[in-house]
Amino acid sequence: MIDFATFRPIASAAREVSSLDGLWSFRTDPDDAGIAAGWASGNWAGRAVAVPSSFNDLFADAALRDHVGPVWYRRKFFLPPSWRGRRVFLRFDSVTHHATVWINGREAASHRGGYLPFGAELTGLAEPSEECVLTVRVDNRLDWTTLPPGEIDEFPMPDGSTYRAQRYFHDFFNYAGIDRPVNLIATGPAVIAGVRVATRREGSSWRVEGLGALDGGGTLEWELRDASGKTVAAASGDHVTMDLEGAVPWRPGAPYLYDMRVQARDGSHRVSDATVLRTGLREISVDAEGLRINGERFYFRGFGKHEDFPIIGKGLNLPLLVRDFELLRWVGANSVRTTHYPYSEEFLDLADELGIAVISEVPAVGQCLGFGEKADVTFCDGKVDARALAHHLEVTERLIARDRNRACVVMWSLGNEPNTQDAAARPYFERVFARARELDPSRPHMLVEHQPPELSQTAHLSDIIGLNRYFGWYSEPGQLPLVESKLRAELETWNARFGKPVFVTEYGADTLAGFHSLPSQMFSEEYQEELLEIYHRVFDSLGFVCGEHVWNFADFATKQGITRVGGNKKGVFTRDRQPKSVARVLRARWRTPA
Repeated sequence: MIDFATFRPIASAAREVSSLDGLWSFRTDPDDAGIAAGWASGNWAGRAVAVPSSFNDLFADAALRDHVGPVWYRRKFFLPPSWRGRRVFLRFDSVTHHATVWINGREAASHRGGYLPFGAELTGLAEPSEECVLTVRVDNRLDWTTLPPGEIDEFPMPDGSTYRAQRYFHDFFNYAGIDRPVNLIATGPAVIAGVRVATRREGSSWRVEGLGALDGGGTLEWELRDASGKTVAAASGDHVTMDLEGAVPWRPGAPYLYDMRVQARDGSHRVSDATVLRTGLREISVDAEGLRINGERFYFRGFGKHEDFPIIGKGLNLPLLVRDFELLRWVGANSVRTTHYPYSEEFLDLADELGIAVISEVPAVGQCLGFGEKADVTFCDGKVDARALAHHLEVTERLIARDRNRACVVMWSLGNEPNTQDAAARPYFERVFARARELDPSRPHMLVEHQPPELSQTAHLSDIIGLNRYFGWYSEPGQLPLVESKLRAELETWNARFGKPVFVTEYGADTLAGFHSLPSQMFSEEYQEELLEIYHRVFDSLGFVCGEHVWNFADFATKQGITRVGGNKKGVFTRDRQPKSVARVLRARWRTPA
C-alpha cells in the first residue's frame, strides 16, 4: 500500500509527474443530491474555478462564500502515451475538509479531514491516450467528530427551503476547496511505498537511519550526498544505517541539507522508482530551560500564522510563500507554529532550506469550548466521543508520517486551546500523547493551553508548557499597568506547578494599521507596541521561558461577528503583507544577538 504522506510528486529519471492544476469546472450541491443524480460521472454543467484555491472568495456571491455542504469539481485529462505500461497514481496535497474522488465514474479514493495528502492508484482505471474525467465531491461540513469540530444550524425559510449555517469555534474563516496541488505520478512496477529518515549523534559522528517500504517487490538503494553533490554514504536494503564523520549539522539560522536519494529496482534490476529527501542532521532534547538543538539552547522567536490571503483563501500561492519567508527573515524570526493545522509541504521545503524551526500542529482547534449543546461532544461533562478520539489519532498519525523526515520540524503540537479543565480531557489526551510518542519519540510534544494552571488536566503530558495569554486584551482590556504583574505571576505558577519550561505561544492585540493614539489606546499601533514590550520584559526576567510567538504574523479572515471588522487584526503585518510599526520593534529585539 502506498503511503501518500511521503509519496511526493518529485520528478526523477524514474518518477514522472504531470500537474492537474488549472481551471476546473465547479458547482454547488446545496441539497446533497449529486451522488443520487449521477454527478460522479462528470456529466453536469458548471462554472470555472481555480485549482489550487479555496472557492469561497472567488465569486461575487454571498451564497457561495458561506456555502455549507458539498460542492463538485471536474477536470478532464489525458495520460501521456509514454505512460503505457507504467503504474499511475493520483495525489491530492490537500482538500478541505472531506473528499470523494471518481475516475470515469468509478470511485477511486475518499478522504476525511483537510490539510493532509491522500491519493489513489489509477492503473487500470485510466488508460494512456484516452480522455479521462476526474470528478471530486468536496464537503466542508464540520461536526463534533471532525478536526476542527463544528455544528450545523438549520433555519426554515418562508419559501419552504432551509438555510444552513456552519457553526464553528475556531477564529479563522472556514475556507474550503481543493486548496493545494493535484498531480499525476508515473513509476515502474516497483514503487517506493513509504520512506523514513532519522538522524542522531553517536559521539563525534552522526548516524543516519533509513527505513523504506516497497510495493511491487524489488530492492531499495540509498545514497546520501552533501551540499556539493558528493556522495558521502550509500547502502541498500529496507532498513539501513550510515555513519558520518565530520558531518555538518542543520540548525536554525544555519541550515545545511543533504540529499537522501532513494531508488527502487525491480526484479530485473532496472530502476523503477526514485525520489529525493532533503535531510538535515540534528538532534533535539528538552531540559528545564527549554528546547535544545544539537545540545545548544534554542529560544523560539516568531509567530503563529495562517495560510490566508485575499481571494485565494487557503489556496497555495508560491509568490506569497516566498514573501512570507522574506518577512520572517527580515523581522528576525527563527520559528513558526503551524496554527492551527498542517501547512503545505512547500512551506516546509522553504523552512528546511532557510533554517526556520517549525512546530507542526494537528487541526485540533475549537474542541469543546463550552459552546456545544450536546453532552457527548468530544470531551464534555466527563464524556469522550470515541469517534472524535479515533479521528484525532488518525490525523496525528498522518501528520507525523508526512512531516517526520523534516529537519525544520522540532516539536509536535497535538491541539490548541481545548477544554482541558474537563475531566475527560485527561484520558482523551493521554491516548493522543501516547500514540504520538510511540510514532516519534525523537521530538518533544506539546498541547497548547489556555486554562488557568490549577484547572488543567493535561499540562503534565506536555514536554514544554505551551500557553496562549492575552492580558491587556481579552482580559484587563486597555489596562496596561496591570499586565506585567499578572503575566509574571501566572508564568511563575505554571512553572512551579509542573516543573517544566514555558513557551508563550500566543500574545498580542488587534491593531488597525494607520490608527495612532497618544496616549495609546486599544486598536492603535502604539498600544500594540507597548503591550508587546511589557510581555518581553517579563519573558527576559524568567529563565524558564523558552519562547515567544506573537499572535499573529499577518491579519487574516474570520467569520463575521461583532468583535471582528474585516477579520482578525492582530497581525504584525497587514493581510497584504505590509508592516505595522510593531514590526520594527520586533526586528530590533529579534535581530540583536543573544
